[in-house]
Amino acid sequence: FGFALMVTWCRAAGLAVWVAMLLLLISFAFLLAITRLMAEAGMPWAQEPDMQSHKLLAATLGHQALSPGEWTGVGTQFFSFFDLRVSIMPRILQSYKMGSMVGASARQLFVAMWIACLVSLPIGFWAFIKCAYQYGGATINPFRFISLAQAPGTFVSYVLEHRSFGPDWMSLGFAGVGAACVLALTFLRFSFPWWPLHPASFAMAFSVYLHKEWLSVLLAALLT
Repeated sequence: FGFALMVTWCRAAGLAVWVAMLLLLISFAFLLAITRLMAEAGMPWAQEPDMQSHKLLAATLGHQALSPGEWTGVGTQFFSFFDLRVSIMPRILQSYKMGSMVGASARQLFVAMWIACLVSLPIGFWAFIKCAYQYGGATINPFRFISLAQAPGTFVSYVLEHRSFGPDWMSLGFAGVGAACVLALTFLRFSFPWWPLHPASFAMAFSVYLHKEWLSVLLAALLT
């Protein structure tokens, strides 16, 4: 039901049903991978690859595959597949895992999560707006209030100015090389117990995360 509602929302924004489904399915695949990274590598948060859903769609189909209105619709849906480090999916699944380890009721956890969401969402929005107006959003967080706010328009402008035909084989090639490296590291890790390199380290090497949260990764590596 939730997925159908999201597709309907994208359809109202001007996207074809197949485009909406493709974008959302790729985003969910990224979210599942991020959840696995956080659970196995001990990271408090993780980030999707730079080849996000909208970029992968543009590189695969070419810019001429969709109309300007459809690309604009893609830009309006950035909240579904851009900057996924704030997704609650990893936190929910980890909560269920910890609850099962101590024998907690899954039904009670479900109710507690809903109550937490209903309480925290309005408080979070209020605090966000209050601080932004009181101290200046660009002063508090330039990325959140400037770069992130400009990202949808920047993407749509680029696509409309560079109306390429067919796939972007160079971008897809680099993405394929990265995927092959992760698969190779995964195979080596499961095949040879002594193999020291974790595929999560390669997948997250590009992210700003490692510059800020490296201690969490180090502690997880030492404990395992």
